[in-house]
Amino acid sequence: RQLVAPGAGLYMTLVIYWRKLQNPSTNFIHETVNAVGAAYQAFFVSIVVSILLPFVCYSHPGGIGASMTSQPSVMCFNNGTHVIMLAVGALSLLVSVFPFLALVNYAVWTYKRASADSSKAVRHLSLFRFLFFRFKPEAYYYSLVALTRSLLICLVPVIARDAAAVQLASMVVIFQGFLLIQLYTQPWRSDFANLTDALLACLLVLLVACVSMAGSFDDASSVAGAVGAFVVSSIFATSLGMLCSMIYRRLKPNPFFHKFICHHKADAAAQARFLQICIRQKLQENCFL
Repeated sequence: RQLVAPGAGLYMTLVIYWRKLQNPSTNFIHETVNAVGAAYQAFFVSIVVSILLPFVCYSHPGGIGASMTSQPSVMCFNNGTHVIMLAVGALSLLVSVFPFLALVNYAVWTYKRASADSSKAVRHLSLFRFLFFRFKPEAYYYSLVALTRSLLICLVPVIARDAAAVQLASMVVIFQGFLLIQLYTQPWRSDFANLTDALLACLLVLLVACVSMAGSFDDASSVAGAVGAFVVSSIFATSLGMLCSMIYRRLKPNPFFHKFICHHKADAAAQARFLQICIRQKLQENCFL
């Protein structure tokens, strides 16, 4: 199972190489990175979930041992078969997931620097177009945000083992937190895509709420108390922060200018602009022109 993703990547590489032989004008590196990257991006959750299956265990009644959730016959951490599965999973993370995340981080963090250089901008955008073409230029980083959300969702059952209520609460926090980011940035190129993304996040939160109502969890009361305390504290902190912000903006209006420059409407515009730049650079003060 762990060989599916690397095997698919190798297959696409061979297909693009054959295409390169048929059409020499094909950019082999760019086409390979975009094809394999788009596939990994589309199936990222499936790949990570498959790799993390050996790490997801549940405890036996009485706390005597644990078994894999996906294969209850396999004992966790004290069975040779499980140790081998853990080793294969860790190796798959190093070979499949971490290199892809490192590539995405590199593409995002070098985006501005590459875009500022006309000789590198076209090459960078062409090499990593699978990350940038769906989003607005100002939201170039959103592919990394989406992958981070997917990775956190996959890690929830690994970190919060034997705590179903904690898993559900964590899922809600992840969905709601990234929904706020999506609503604030509006990253998609079309309003319909932004609306659809927000609607899907709301539906996922509703689905988690339905699951929580349908199940009975031993740790539900303690988790509900902790989450309730956090929500009440957040509401109080948000209200207090908004009040302080309103008072601050009232007492200190923005924008604030230290100096004003006025010039004749027909002459001295360039000199006035030069004087404004000098004041900003030399005195580090805001200047209104």
